[in-house]
Amino acid sequence: MGEREMWTTEEFGSSHEGAVGVLLADGTVPASVFFDTGSGADGQSVSHWSVYDGQIAHGPRAAALRAVCSCGWNGPERRLDWDMVGEQKLAEAAHGTADT
Repeated sequence: MGEREMWTTEEFGSSHEGAVGVLLADGTVPASVFFDTGSGADGQSVSHWSVYDGQIAHGPRAAALRAVCSCGWNGPERRLDWDMVGEQKLAEAAHGTADT
């Protein structure tokens, strides 16, 4: 998994790169999550929506997902139902929400 999945269209190119963004319960956008590989300063910062599952080794728990664009536009938030997510991995349980 890379930093974040991005997509573009031929019409707009890189001036409008889209992605799935994350919102926390207080409405803020979380910082990237750093995964320490345990060997010095090596590691990877990731902001892919699926890492915000609130697990100890991961980032804070996402409250909502939304479409975001490199131009600054943000789509409407899509609330996550954590009762429905349950014990599933966020990437599997919320894949439909991310696609929306």
